[in-house]
Amino acid sequence: MSGDGSPVHVAFNGVMGEGYAELLHASLTLPHVLRCAGSDPDAWAEALATAEVVVTMDWPATNPPAPKLRLLHLPGAGTDSVDVSALPAGCAACNVFEHEVPIAEYCMRAMLEHAIGVTATDRRFRSGDWSDSLVAGGPTHGELQGRVLGILGYGRIGRALAKRADAFGMEVRTVTAHPALEPPLTQAVTPDGLVEDASRYDYLVVACPLTAATHGMVDARVFAAMKAEAVLINVGRGLVVDEEALFRALENNAIGGAVIDVWYQYPGPDGPSDVRPSRFDFEGLPNVWMTPHTSAWSTPMLERRFAVIADNIVRMREGRPLLNRFA
Repeated sequence: MSGDGSPVHVAFNGVMGEGYAELLHASLTLPHVLRCAGSDPDAWAEALATAEVVVTMDWPATNPPAPKLRLLHLPGAGTDSVDVSALPAGCAACNVFEHEVPIAEYCMRAMLEHAIGVTATDRRFRSGDWSDSLVAGGPTHGELQGRVLGILGYGRIGRALAKRADAFGMEVRTVTAHPALEPPLTQAVTPDGLVEDASRYDYLVVACPLTAATHGMVDARVFAAMKAEAVLINVGRGLVVDEEALFRALENNAIGGAVIDVWYQYPGPDGPSDVRPSRFDFEGLPNVWMTPHTSAWSTPMLERRFAVIADNIVRMREGRPLLNRFA
């Protein structure tokens, strides 16, 4: 199959299917046939019948047969919605990263906003209020230099963030399953040291995947240990942070604030779009910044991801080792 020149058949589904197909078309050098099923189950079954490659974030056991499938490629990093046991025999599964740059930049922006408060100052000044000005003897703002950043998880996101935080003169520490004290880190501890280390943080960024070991890892004990002015930033997975413990810590001003990009409840592909992100009223808290899972969502990131996916399709056809294979 690697040298016959026949087009590779690629199937997509979901609301992003057509956009993903355009991105792959721009990068894939092999002859190809792209089919987008959207949310139509009949179209999905028809596409899977001929697909050699499928690009989707989900692979449940209930999928229709895919007898020709050789490569399941996720357009993102998370593998928790893939039932590996349901893959056809001989089918490889790969994911893709490239999200570390925009997420690290999002975290830096969040910390800068907390330290300097440009948004609130801008809002007041637009209404004619000079009270923040030095000429009016206004309040001073903070800096990132000298602040302590704790990063939970030290993979691609953690390393990209550490590099940028170090450039701002921050002290960078990490909590990770396999700690190694490498520049620019000043400390690296295992997860059982999180509570003790949390007392040092001005900012705690959650950047680890959701696993049985990390589920609920950031709990009431961690919030009790943190400084009263410390800020939690979650760009990993919502369930790594105990939902109620976080809400109570913010509601009671036990910590200074939170920036939350990953949540506890999401709309389904065919369900209502007005699903609340949590069973708690985070929307009503003044010390929370909320975004709907957008920290990684940049155009360059998507272009890089689909360049990797295109490369893996070529590798599959040529019988070469695949990048980021997890099954």
